[in-house]
Parts: sequence; C-alpha cells; structure tokens
Amino acid sequence: MNGPLENKSGKGAPQTKSTSEGDREVSVPLLSQGRLPACRTAPLSKPPRFWRLVGPGIIMVATSLGSGEIYFWPGITMQHGFLLIWPAMIALSLQYVLNTEFARYTIATGETIITGFARLWAPLAWVFLVCSTLPWLWPGWSTGGATALSWLFGGRVDVMAAASLILIGIALTGTRVVYKTVERIQMLLTVFVIVSVALVALLVVRGPTLGAFAEGLSSFPTAIPEGLDIATLLAALAFCGAGGSVNLATSHWIRDKGFGMSKLVPKVKSPLTGEKVAVVSEGYFFEPSDENLSRWKSWWRLARREQFLSFWLTGAAGLILLMLISHALLYGSDLEIGMEMLRTEGAVLGQSLTGVMQTLFYLVVAAIFFTSEVGVLDHVARVSADIIKTNCLPVRNSSHRYASESALYFCVLWVMIFFAIGVLFVADMTDAPTLLRIAGSLSGIVMFLYSGLALLLVRRLAREVAAADKRFETDNPFQLPTWRTVALAIATLFYGSFSLLLIINIATTLFG
Repeated sequence: MNGPLENKSGKGAPQTKSTSEGDREVSVPLLSQGRLPACRTAPLSKPPRFWRLVGPGIIMVATSLGSGEIYFWPGITMQHGFLLIWPAMIALSLQYVLNTEFARYTIATGETIITGFARLWAPLAWVFLVCSTLPWLWPGWSTGGATALSWLFGGRVDVMAAASLILIGIALTGTRVVYKTVERIQMLLTVFVIVSVALVALLVVRGPTLGAFAEGLSSFPTAIPEGLDIATLLAALAFCGAGGSVNLATSHWIRDKGFGMSKLVPKVKSPLTGEKVAVVSEGYFFEPSDENLSRWKSWWRLARREQFLSFWLTGAAGLILLMLISHALLYGSDLEIGMEMLRTEGAVLGQSLTGVMQTLFYLVVAAIFFTSEVGVLDHVARVSADIIKTNCLPVRNSSHRYASESALYFCVLWVMIFFAIGVLFVADMTDAPTLLRIAGSLSGIVMFLYSGLALLLVRRLAREVAAADKRFETDNPFQLPTWRTVALAIATLFYGSFSLLLIINIATTLFG
C-alpha cells in the first residue's frame, strides 16, 4: 500500500472535503494513505437489533462441525478419554478471539482482514491466496458425507461426492445474493445437527462417561497422550472451531451481513441472477464524533455477542456432546480414527436403542460433512476473489462485469469444484481421513501466521489512528485491552508450537 499515515493539516483532526457518491455524502480526508484505510469517511450506521445480526457465527460453526467435532475429537476421546478436553476448549476460545479481531477491522473499515494484512506488506495477500486454497483442495468433506450416505443407501462414494459438489455449485450460482443462501443452508442444518446430537446424548450418556468428563476437566495441564499422532493432534486443534483460512472468512461474512462500515461495500452477487456489482474499492472510516463513537461501541459489543453465542457456545456444545457420545459408545475399543469409527458408533447406537437412531446418526454425520463442504467452498471463493480483485492491478482497474469480485467468486468456486472432482476420479483419492489430515495440518500452520499478524496489525492501527486524530486517543476502536493482547500472543505460540512439532515429526520420519 502507500506510505505512512500522516496528518498534513498540523491540527488534531484531519481536513476533509465533501464529495457525492450515489445518494450519500462522503467525506474524503486529506491524508496520505497508509495502513489506515482512511481514503474516505462516512457516518457509522446505527446498529439494528441483535437477532438481525445473527448469521456469520452460525456459518462459521456449521463449517467447523465437519472434521474436528465429528471426526478428530470424538476419535481422540475414544482412544484417550477426556485427557485433552482443555486444549480443545483453549483452541475454540482462541478462535473466538481471532474471529472478533477480524470482525473489529471489518466493522471499522468495511475492508476484509486480508486487505488489512496486505497494508502491512503487500505480498502477504498472495501468501494468503495460497494459504486459503491449498489446504482445501482435497475433498475430504464431500467424501465424508458421501461415505455416510452410502451406509444408508449404498452407491459409489466418488459419484455421490461429485454430485454433492455440483449441487452446491448450482445452488450458490443460482441465488441472487450468495451470503443469504449460505446463511439459510447452514442455519437449518446446524439446528438439525445440534438438536439430533443432544437427543442422542440424552439417551446414551450415563454416569461413567460424565465422571470421566469431570476427571478430564480437573486434569489440567496434561501431556500429549502416548501414541497420538502429531499430525492428527494439529488437525484436531486447527479444526476445533473453524480452522485455517475459514476464520479469515469471518470478515467476509460480516461484510456481506452489513456490520458497521461494511454496509457501504458491495455484496457478492451472482453474475447470472444478481445486479451488476461496482468495482471493489478501499474501505471507509468514521469521524470520531460522539454519535459515531457511541455507535462503534454498540457494533463492537453486538459482534462479540454474536460470535460468542453463535460460534463459541454452539461450537462448544456440539463438540462436547459428540465427545460424550463417542466415549459412551466406543471408549476402550481398538478402532482407528476414521470413517469406520463413525460407522461402528452408529451400529452400536442402533443395537443399544433402535435402527431409527442409527439412521438418524448417519444422517447427522452426512449433514455435518455437508455443512463443512458448503462453508469450505464458499469461504475459499470469497477469500480468493477478494485477494485477486484488490491486489491484481489489471483486474482491480477493470470495470468489466466479469472482472467484478462476484464474477471472480464464481470462477474460483467452479475451479475448486472441478479440481475436487478430478481428485476423486483421476487421482482416485476418496479416503476422508487422509484428506482431512492434510487439510488440518496445513491449516494449523496458516493459523500460526495470521495470529501473529492480527496482533501486529491492530496494535499498529491503534497507534496510527490516535496519531491521525487526537479525538481517538481516549476512544480508539483498535485499542486492545491487555487480556486480548495476551490471548493473541498465546494463539501465536499455541499454533506455532504445534506447527513446529509437526515439521519436526515430518523431518524425523523422512530423514530418520
């Protein structure tokens, strides 16, 4: 981006001039542009009632249910009990902090967090383009859902997985505003999953399992259990919650939901059915008036509440319930962590109760993988389109309809779908456990990278905002309380340590 932010007026507040943009008046600060996206300012909108903002956290938790919650953590519990319940809860809580920090940037600026990282160093945008695509190229979620359906209806896993990918592509392409469709699908499936697993847990979880859970809660800290594969543990920690670049997509979903300054930013719409979308532009910022600062505090409070209730609380409930069910049905068995583990879990459930409950469990497994499949495809397309449109100069400067962020979204979406189908049929890779371990290991390394960058970006922005306008010195939207600074530092060390262990483990395996 451009040089450092400075106030050329020599006064406490920046000079501005007025311009008309559509039917709204926008104030343009006479500042050189730096890390602060202050090329334009506009009034901060009044926040609506809380229930109108629910959605981004639901999409996030629906995406997260498909690997860590249904697959890795129940498998670890089956083998080792609840020894690692605290690392799971810590990982989920750290992701809540990261999500809200990404939301902070988007609410205040209307830009996505990756644009913010690129303001620190422009090549980071292309680093995150790789990080946002490479871990998700492997169709582990589509094969997982297809495998669960094959237990009920038979059929070829690769054909059903490919069909699910194409159906999702058609559903997203045929809608007018993509975010609304994703939100509705994920909300409906999340309600089905949470209600179903709560019912199953109520029927099968008894005293011994609850006692083991309480013992796990009291055993903190704990060592890594002997025999637990490091790649599996890193994948479990990365996918405990959303994981990888999915967390970065928080700012994209919040932007399309219309939080704060993002109300002024165009939404991703279908190039076939939606309206023509304006060229993506840099974000807005708000003047530090009493009204704007009051509204900022309300937006920030509502965003934290939405993420806590929709993402953290729902995610923790789903994770704990699935771990309890796995312990109650399979603890002590010699099964490997894999799809056969889930099939056996359903069979034991059917023997203990009825065949109807076995069918319900398999449908829950399929639904969980399907929600993740939707979230993975949507978030990769969003993040990639945003990076290309904002940072690739020929595309950025083009006003052609098919150079819009929406058109790029659908190009990336279908490229992902056809690549995944190629993996299924050409490479003949349909083993969900292997594919998910690849994605999880890579995602953990990505999380180490953006945890440190988030801390660096917000701290620098806090200083630059205060320097640009003295009225922000006491009410600075980027000022981190001490506990959040510590949490971001812990996240960096947390994911960095396990990423280092993974690298050492791979090196040892390769070179002895």
